[in-house]
Amino acid sequence: MIFSIAVLSAPSDSGAPARALAFVAAALDAGHSIERVFFYGAGVRCTQILASKTPPPGGATDWIALAQRANFELSVCSKSAQQHACTELMPHFLLCGLGDLLAATLMADRNLMFAD
Repeated sequence: MIFSIAVLSAPSDSGAPARALAFVAAALDAGHSIERVFFYGAGVRCTQILASKTPPPGGATDWIALAQRANFELSVCSKSAQQHACTELMPHFLLCGLGDLLAATLMADRNLMFAD
């Protein structure tokens, strides 16, 4: 089964990004694939470079490691990134538009949103 994932909450404000990360890892372990993870709204803050020595679960480094393991795209809504002042994205995150979210939903068998 192919999944498309949308993350709508920041890791510092919610457990949704960590739940999304755990779901993606479990889906991959079960033999499923991920079309794309799309970060929208406050979820774009998952992609920021953090000065913290212990980044929150569901942060950028966790997503990058998982995406590299399974070769899926990490897409960031350009409008949301602008609204949340996400000027520095970690490598491997791509600025995209809502059309990319729509394309991923059309390619996937199931679409899941993680938010609080």
